[in-house]
Amino acid sequence: QIFIMNADGTDVMPLTLAAESAQLAGWSPDSSQILYGAKDERGATKVRLINIATGDITDLFSVDFDAPSPAFSPDGQWIAYLDRVPGRMAGGIYLSHPDGTEKNLAVQLDYWMVGNVSWSPDGKWLVFDVLNTDLYIPTSTTGLLNLETCQVIPLINLDGTIQTWVNP
Repeated sequence: QIFIMNADGTDVMPLTLAAESAQLAGWSPDSSQILYGAKDERGATKVRLINIATGDITDLFSVDFDAPSPAFSPDGQWIAYLDRVPGRMAGGIYLSHPDGTEKNLAVQLDYWMVGNVSWSPDGKWLVFDVLNTDLYIPTSTTGLLNLETCQVIPLINLDGTIQTWVNP
């Protein structure tokens, strides 16, 4: 369940139903809505927006992945998210408009799993986790994708996960 509250812990307000099994993703660029993934009544995973002021929930699109981890681009024009890739073992990172149109596969690493997608403040880069499943004990590293050139840079000396970027 997703809640919002004041920074001091007062005025706790639930935004989703307890039975919805919502996976918080983040705020819209204008901070008026929350982006999240949730299973609908038929078991399909939906990427949804909830309006903080009204409580209205909007289904954006469906994915074939239990934890899509959607993230808004800084300008609000794109959402990066995880979904299954037809014919592949592991899922990939897709980009689409919030209404689900212009869906494009941005990253797919055959058997290695990707996850935890975050945009750079200028919207030109995506950072994501890569789980190397070729090893007996899988290891995780961070990848950086330049969206203009499609160049992928492994950040092999970074220990941990990048949750968000800070605009300098």
